[in-house]
Amino acid sequence: MGQKSAKQHKKDLTHLSEDEIDRLTKNTTYSKQQIQDWHQGFLRDCPNGKLDKKKFFEVYKKFYPEGKAEKFCAQVFKTFDSDDNGYIDFVEFLIAVNITSHGDVREKLRLAFDIELDDETIERLTKNTKYTPEQIREWHASFLRDCPNGKLTSTQFVDVYKKFYTEAEAEKYSYQVFRTFDLDRSGYIDFVEFLLAVNINANGDIRDKLSLAFDIYDINGDGKIDKKEMTKVITAIYDLLGEEHRKGENSPENRVKIIMEKLDLNDDKSISRDEFVEGCLKDDILRQLLAPNV
Repeated sequence: MGQKSAKQHKKDLTHLSEDEIDRLTKNTTYSKQQIQDWHQGFLRDCPNGKLDKKKFFEVYKKFYPEGKAEKFCAQVFKTFDSDDNGYIDFVEFLIAVNITSHGDVREKLRLAFDIELDDETIERLTKNTKYTPEQIREWHASFLRDCPNGKLTSTQFVDVYKKFYTEAEAEKYSYQVFRTFDLDRSGYIDFVEFLLAVNINANGDIRDKLSLAFDIYDINGDGKIDKKEMTKVITAIYDLLGEEHRKGENSPENRVKIIMEKLDLNDDKSISRDEFVEGCLKDDILRQLLAPNV
């Protein structure tokens, strides 16, 4: 997501792509036709596709005829101008309108502040990742372009994963990865969870990455991996990689048997985090199988 941000800043903001229409259809209450109608009206007032702060309140009232827009307008602009570039594009604008046009005031405020990236959050991410505040804001702006409501669902996550494994079946394995990244078990990944996971994958040391791999295997989250869990994940990895040869020594069951024998040092029929990390560090073949990206 974040790697595309620079290119997306230069895109033609007057054009509404099919991907953007699809995202808006999924993340708002509007139909495709309604979105296109909104877009035409938006361009009449903002021909270059950019809505600056001065113009925002003036235009906002036209699309928000019910009630008073004044009280919420400033907060909406601040929230959805997430990259601090001084303007709001159409996708950001329609998400703002959708939130403020539905639900009670408390719900509107909750949604707005959930999406906003405040200074405290930026400071926390700066301390816990290797990204600068500017890079964090760029990641956030790109994240909101893909997830306008600030929530990455399991379905969206699988769709993203498929882009990296276009010829394989990503569903089973990506769901386990999603569960690991969804730290608070809310059913979606917010921006903070997303960036922490990205940071470990991109910048973490080998132990951090192996620890993350352990969490993916630990399906029930009890701090250990048993034979049943390991078999499920090995099968999912086979699906992900398109492995068709699954008989004899290469069957998931036999693979798991070998893995358990090598990693279960205290013979308690399960693998602890320490056993997993230390075992993979000592055995290159195991590490390539269980954590191929490490």
